Amino acid sequence: MTRCLFLLVFIGTFASCSSVRFEPLATGECYEHLGRCALNEHGLTKVTIAAMKQAGLSQGDLKRAPYDTLAGFDKKVGRDRDSQQALVEQCIDAANHLREGGETDRAMGLYLVAAERTLPFLHERTSASGVFFAHAHQYATARVVELLNQRRIAVGIPAFQGAFRLRVNTVETEDRVNPFRFDSLMAADSVQVNGFRERVNQLGLGAPFVAGKNPLEDPDVRPYFPLGGLYQPLTAVLSFKGRQVTLTFYDSLREDSLRVGGKELPLATDYSASWARFVDEDPNKKAFLGLFRPGEADDIMRLTLTEPFREDAIPVIFVHGLASSGATWDETINGLLADPVIRERYQFWIYQYPSGYPFLYPAADLRRTIREVRRHFDPADRLPVLDRIVLIGHSMGGLISSAQIRRTDDAAMHQFFKHPLDQLSADQATKNRLRDLLHMSPEGYIRRAIFVATPHRGSTIADSWIGRLTSRLIKLPNDVLTLNLTGIVQEITDTGLSMIDLAPNSVTRLKYSNPVLRTLSELPIDERVTFHTICGDRGLGNAPASSDGVVSYASSHLKGATSEKIVGSWHSAHRHPDAIDEIRRILTVHAN
Repeated sequence: MTRCLFLLVFIGTFASCSSVRFEPLATGECYEHLGRCALNEHGLTKVTIAAMKQAGLSQGDLKRAPYDTLAGFDKKVGRDRDSQQALVEQCIDAANHLREGGETDRAMGLYLVAAERTLPFLHERTSASGVFFAHAHQYATARVVELLNQRRIAVGIPAFQGAFRLRVNTVETEDRVNPFRFDSLMAADSVQVNGFRERVNQLGLGAPFVAGKNPLEDPDVRPYFPLGGLYQPLTAVLSFKGRQVTLTFYDSLREDSLRVGGKELPLATDYSASWARFVDEDPNKKAFLGLFRPGEADDIMRLTLTEPFREDAIPVIFVHGLASSGATWDETINGLLADPVIRERYQFWIYQYPSGYPFLYPAADLRRTIREVRRHFDPADRLPVLDRIVLIGHSMGGLISSAQIRRTDDAAMHQFFKHPLDQLSADQATKNRLRDLLHMSPEGYIRRAIFVATPHRGSTIADSWIGRLTSRLIKLPNDVLTLNLTGIVQEITDTGLSMIDLAPNSVTRLKYSNPVLRTLSELPIDERVTFHTICGDRGLGNAPASSDGVVSYASSHLKGATSEKIVGSWHSAHRHPDAIDEIRRILTVHAN
């Protein structure tokens, strides 16, 4: 029992699981912090009630005859801030009651009035009334979209000062998207996001949405889009020209502000909501199956885009570690999305794999997959961004990343085989497989790498009895165990034999004494690649004698690194705020 407990602790020290959850909220719940008001459906504020009373109107009038009451109020008051705030809240309150009663067109008309009347005050977001106008504008815009219900044109939408005509802009440009190509649109103010240190969003023009698409229905993107669906942040914006209204959706990753009435206004955005749904819906979270039965989790071995491919954005590929999945990057990517330069200049890709395999296997698969994705999206080899790829690897993912940028020369291959690979007595299929695993030749499109808590020289925990027990529990497919090497054992060196021992899994590969790992760490790094290291010291501040609890500084340190950052973290250093800041700094430099 005690050994099982220690085993769980061992796996837990390597693993870094996501706690992010994406859950629906009742309409108005996210506005609870505003106190009693129409936005959270608790009734009108005292200020609005007083303004109505002064105009000779009551809440009862608003419920019985909303249009007449609003028209009367609008005639008796001016267009000053306080009067318009009271009018907007009445519009929203009345629209909510109409919506509940099934009068959707009449409700939509009042939400449109609220969205229009808030526009002149969106630049005043620092005052209490400015905050209310921004929230009210977001709320009203979001409800219009929800009520539109996939219609491209809505004619004769009633309102107390004349009917609206609403159309949806479906013309796509660099920053505008056609909403009808998505399978779902969910208002960001109708979802709760748990698990992030901060929710990366902003108030402004329009309303943020999480757009969902099932990539399995699109053969062009199927190989590289997430199996759980693609979720990206959009902003819905209503523009008014008299009684003509146009609804346009903007890609929030490409555009975060618009010029309206001669003023630059930030778009209302919510990056955390879409990213949280991406993580929560990802079916690839098979960390323990991938560790102990990797052959049963081969379907997760893939490179996944987190947004539609962008021809002008540099790819950043994140590679997770042992007993983990792509979800481990939840906090890291959420933190990076807070930076507008990063959002504009980069696109994030995630490489996932069953972590029970020895790292050379997913390393070979990643090399092959990067070549394939480049050919898929850039067959003519004309996109400069695909020659500036950044790799970020955590723990064993750092070893997989390291194998992408190191070069195997003849001397290195001689450490594995007594003769050149082509001269071995093995069949051609076995030679090809060995070449995939061991012959590394960087092709120049990876230009920067960041190694986080990476055991370049191994981990002493993997040498312990806990590591040995974990290693015995990992069951690899027979083709990984044998590689059909019968008859050529005498042609393989001791180092080569160590690669194909009786249990060549991910844990045995992390032993401090493993010669394959030592050989990899001594291979030359492609001179075109700039690389950095981030190490954890558990907050003890005792480097170079430090450790993150799994990997020592001596193992994670890499000679020749352009920079090295030591953060006060245990092994999950990639989730530490200081590490995220360091990654942001490095990416900012690389973007120039």
